[in-house]
Amino acid sequence: MFCKIEVNTWNDAILLNNLLTSKSPIWAFRGQSDSSWSLQTTFEREGQKHKLDTYFYKTCEANIITDFKRQALQHIQNAPDKENIIDWLAYIQHYGGPTRLLDFTYSFFVASFFSLNSATCNSSIWSINVNNLISQNDQFKSLLFEQGYRDTLNKFVDTANENVLNNQDFSSIQKKGNIYLVEPYNQEQRLAIQQGFFLFPTEIELPFANNLCGAFNTDETKLSHDNLEPKTFDDLINLKGENISIVKIVLNSSMIYEAINQLRSMNISNATLFPGLDGFAKSLNFHFQDMCWSITRPKL
Repeated sequence: MFCKIEVNTWNDAILLNNLLTSKSPIWAFRGQSDSSWSLQTTFEREGQKHKLDTYFYKTCEANIITDFKRQALQHIQNAPDKENIIDWLAYIQHYGGPTRLLDFTYSFFVASFFSLNSATCNSSIWSINVNNLISQNDQFKSLLFEQGYRDTLNKFVDTANENVLNNQDFSSIQKKGNIYLVEPYNQEQRLAIQQGFFLFPTEIELPFANNLCGAFNTDETKLSHDNLEPKTFDDLINLKGENISIVKIVLNSSMIYEAINQLRSMNISNATLFPGLDGFAKSLNFHFQDMCWSITRPKL
């Protein structure tokens, strides 16, 4: 089931996270500062901006990776192996280049920060049930009985990385697309701090949404905001985790200042998520947020 739920207070958002994680052990979260935005990669957006026929996407991606490798060797001390596509794409993503990767985090609170920190309207957190994303694989089911869930997930991340390395054209699954959960072997500091990883769409000629729906064997139209099933907190209580695949959490803009204040008290801010002087400088915006919260917060 793909659904959406509107949340009006920060306390309700925390309760919802507790409910989801009680239904299934691991979720992939992505915060977006505008609830009207769909799930799109930077590569997809760039191609659409230039109205480029998707037939040319594979060539364009190959050229991007080749050009980056040539220039990056002058700046990266411990460069990945030449054929390590995941690590190279992660570097390109980190430095702002267009890739097919889409950033996610295992942390609901980190996703909340990215959703709310620069929001000026209702924002959202896309929540994907990782168990449902990969549990259709028979190997996953057998391994799950032999070892813990996290160890099994780690093994699947390694397998996905290997599949990407050895099968870059994915010709056998082009019809519907699929999604791999991948993590670069050499993790950049910010990615580790943010508990981050990537979802990798196997068919670059298809939108990310089509690949994601292909992974769940469902129609891509079900992922559009208008077609997501509206649910309440009580509705979700009565559902099993295996019946909840994607939840789009719409966060009301009225909670921004309270939530950012609470997240900062949890040591989640630009300064901690982006270590370095640039992250610290960005974090100084909290003075405006704190002032607004002190003025607007309910008085006891």
